[in-house]
Amino acid sequence: MRKMKRTVIVLLGAVSLAACSPGLYTGGGWAHSAGEMDNKASFAFSVENCESETLGHFSLNDEGWKVPVEMNGHVMDFGELGEFGDNCSFYALLEYVSANPDYPGEGHAVVCFGNEGEPADEAVAGNIWVSVQSGPFEAYENYGPIFGNVQSHAVSYTHL
Repeated sequence: MRKMKRTVIVLLGAVSLAACSPGLYTGGGWAHSAGEMDNKASFAFSVENCESETLGHFSLNDEGWKVPVEMNGHVMDFGELGEFGDNCSFYALLEYVSANPDYPGEGHAVVCFGNEGEPADEAVAGNIWVSVQSGPFEAYENYGPIFGNVQSHAVSYTHL
């Protein structure tokens, strides 16, 4: 827990230092639930980022946690952390709306995607780390290997 809080502070500081990472970033898959290990936490996102504009959407569902986490929302900021990352290659600051009718509301979260090189298991595509900072799922945290796909796509921008 102490490491998670330290990482949030580092991430928030790195946001102001991170340069524009022009490109398209996409991903989807699952990680183990933050609650019951037999359950899966599924996620999907698509982000286009350049200059001062970030456009993107995401979703996260973890039915195995003590409260079923069902959130959808948009990406407020996204970038590559480079040397600032601690097992975290890309970060996303999210604004979400609960899709769980029993726990309505909205809030903010931080998500990191890490790729520690070639995984030993080809089905694993790095790690995901989620920390919900506010709203109906404020206590939710999850960290673990990703079973799915996270990609950075090169995009060419033409200025007229």
